[in-house]
Amino acid sequence: MNARKLSEAEIAQRTLKARQRHLRIIDGKKNRPTDFFYRITNPGQLAKVGASYLEDFKNGIKSFAITSTNYKSAQQRTVLALASYFDHLFDMKILIISDGLGQGVFEEIMEERTVKPLQLAKGKNLPVNQFHHHFDLVDLGDLLRLTNEETPSYDFELAMEQLLAQYDLVLWDPPIIDTAKNHSKLYNHIMGHFESLTIIVSPSISKAKDLNEIRSYFTGMGVNVKGVLFDTPGEQKKPLGVAGG
Repeated sequence: MNARKLSEAEIAQRTLKARQRHLRIIDGKKNRPTDFFYRITNPGQLAKVGASYLEDFKNGIKSFAITSTNYKSAQQRTVLALASYFDHLFDMKILIISDGLGQGVFEEIMEERTVKPLQLAKGKNLPVNQFHHHFDLVDLGDLLRLTNEETPSYDFELAMEQLLAQYDLVLWDPPIIDTAKNHSKLYNHIMGHFESLTIIVSPSISKAKDLNEIRSYFTGMGVNVKGVLFDTPGEQKKPLGVAGG
């Protein structure tokens, strides 16, 4: 069966339902500790950074991406910390999409996960890694293998819509900036699904010109840049070794 294009009325209806689900999640805030939350980060440090994302979430943003100039470990720690922050606050479905699930802070999680295939458009299957009902994880490589074209096809976009619609919050851990630039035709498939992008940079990148150049690249791609986090030297072993910028 050929996939049909959604009408404007259907799109509006789905958007309304997503917004209503947002409100139900916020109203249903839970008050329970999450052991994993306390294991991975300092709650006070996390709350300072997480509060900004929480405000965006309340305003209807559900898809956040974290990239960096060359700080993959900091990206992963930030994504995992945010996932735990939201998991601690709400009963919600959280998805992490990463190109590095077999390394860094995700390595331990992948050893404990269970895998469940998810059927998407045109009979395509996507492996979904479930971690103890806290959140799901998808390998970015598996996701990109759903399409072999340089330009995202309608079938791929439909599969993406089906995947993302199943979750209340999506956290992206894409490749570092230089890798994304060098393979732009490949990663352009997913950038359109970033509703908010945070960039982790070195504190040495303090010139407005340098920061504006990085930001301009993504805004030119139509991506909303939320802001910059600075990777703090000497805090590499901490799960969230970044400070707000």
